[in-house]
Amino acid sequence: MRYPDGVIVSFCSIDILSEPKPENPTCKWDSQSRQLITIKDFMTFDYVPGGDPIVLTVGEIINPKTTKPVDSFSIIILAGDSPIDEYYGITNWPLTVGTMVDVFVNPGGSYVAYTLNLDYEFVFTPKHDIPVDGYIDISIPNEIQVPDTSYTTSSCNAPKQDGISSEAVIICQLENYSDNVDGRYKLRIFHAFRRQEGKKNRQYKITLPGVQNPIMTKPTKSFLFETFSSDDYGIDAFEGANIEMLVSAEISSIELSASNYVNSKKVTYEFTMMPSVPVNRGNEILVTFPPQIRLPDSSNDVQC
Repeated sequence: MRYPDGVIVSFCSIDILSEPKPENPTCKWDSQSRQLITIKDFMTFDYVPGGDPIVLTVGEIINPKTTKPVDSFSIIILAGDSPIDEYYGITNWPLTVGTMVDVFVNPGGSYVAYTLNLDYEFVFTPKHDIPVDGYIDISIPNEIQVPDTSYTTSSCNAPKQDGISSEAVIICQLENYSDNVDGRYKLRIFHAFRRQEGKKNRQYKITLPGVQNPIMTKPTKSFLFETFSSDDYGIDAFEGANIEMLVSAEISSIELSASNYVNSKKVTYEFTMMPSVPVNRGNEILVTFPPQIRLPDSSNDVQC
């Protein structure tokens, strides 16, 4: 039995499910190719076509590193050294990506809404190796803004760390959220693994400068972290790790005046303000007066 490219035999164990079971079936594997196994003594009877199928399990087999479609299996039944029956065909298995752990996003240490020029740090730990010349995609929710994509992509960096090629100067590409179906920026990082593969279960960090925090103090949509082989097949993926601003932006300037300043007099207050964030039609202004100032009993008496 020969496994296709990408499928690795790490150890050969066998279990015969057909009845009656043989006492001592053997399974040997080719340690050089790590794709070929030979099974002997797997039957206690002579098989006649049309009878019950021969069923066996073989382990321990390692699935391909990526979601690239698997090539064909080859199964040959031998009588001595002569083949008497054989099969060669594709599997059509729907391979799926693995996952990541310890994924989080640090917005440059600032949780103040709409803060500019922050160095966002993306941290993740893949559960599977990233092949040489593989790359990383990070999809960023559009509540977060990148005002100057040219500066941001040219200054994107990977702090010196184990697992990322020491000679590598990473290359970052950033697709605008309006160009993507899911409405997120897509940050693609190349050359991090130009000279060596990225090891599984190792933490990686990518820094993206020139980022602006969300305008609202509520959780953003989710981030999406993905790793790929150089031929664009998925390896690991994780969606989540949203962030939430804790403090609103601060109005840059405000002036307050009254039509007169006589105590207990009914007056008009005038507010002149310069917001520090974009204000859209449909937004509201909430004004809380100090307890010493009393508003009219009826809202009909308040004029704005």
